[in-house]
Amino acid sequence: MSFVHSLYTLPIFTERNNISPMDNIHATIWNYAISLTCLKKLGQEVVLYTDDLGYRMLSFLPYDEIHLILNNIPEKYDMMWACGKFYAMQNEPLDSIHIDGDVFILNESCLNNILSFKNSDFDLLIQDIEPDPSYVYEMYLKKFVELPKELTTLNIDKSNDSCNVGIISFNNQELKNEYFLLYFSILEKVHTSNIKEFYDKHKDFIIDLIPEQYFLWKICENKYKIQTLIDFHYRNEAHLMDGYHHNIGLDKFDKHLNSVLQKRFKSFDKESYLLVQNFLNVFSL
Repeated sequence: MSFVHSLYTLPIFTERNNISPMDNIHATIWNYAISLTCLKKLGQEVVLYTDDLGYRMLSFLPYDEIHLILNNIPEKYDMMWACGKFYAMQNEPLDSIHIDGDVFILNESCLNNILSFKNSDFDLLIQDIEPDPSYVYEMYLKKFVELPKELTTLNIDKSNDSCNVGIISFNNQELKNEYFLLYFSILEKVHTSNIKEFYDKHKDFIIDLIPEQYFLWKICENKYKIQTLIDFHYRNEAHLMDGYHHNIGLDKFDKHLNSVLQKRFKSFDKESYLLVQNFLNVFSL
């Protein structure tokens, strides 16, 4: 069993949310370094899946293995930042745990909660359940890709929610197969539609939130049991008490938050902090 990081770098150059590629790269390196350091301090094996630029960005860090299969992702998928996660995890055994590069596991208690999932009767481990995202689907992606018919029946006893997959692992191969098949089919449908023109005009539109998170909820709601790592939405800072932090969304690029994060990292592991600092001093595209 191992933890898995994945980094697909082509979306960096779409300058989503007006973030420049170099600002994105610097923030990415800091986050992945901190995420990896936390896991290494807890004695965990961590595998990285990436592409050539990702290798240049992260290979100085102490990963146990690095695989370059994300070079195989077609360039036309550069809008879909999460697809690297799927390319990576389809090569991993069922007991692997994917963790986003901006997620930090801060103590053994949190780690043990994650590892205990493998001995449970749950089918899926995720970070938490987010409130109803279906309005995003109805407003945007539905114009280009219809929800598969088998997922259109809502369960009136459950809210129409979404799975935050800052961390994700499977205990059920059938579920993993179903989820991956659906994601890759949506990936292709998106890129045979005219969504590219729409995306170029709406850089704040995150297409992947629908097939990666909302459709996963739709798959599970009537068939599979979900275990959440935290019981409340990630924007509630109380989750830090559980030793889990997700540096979500635009928070990664906030200068003040980054400064605070780096200072905490320096006090947590000065050697690793200096390793990153020295690397960034000489890194260039």
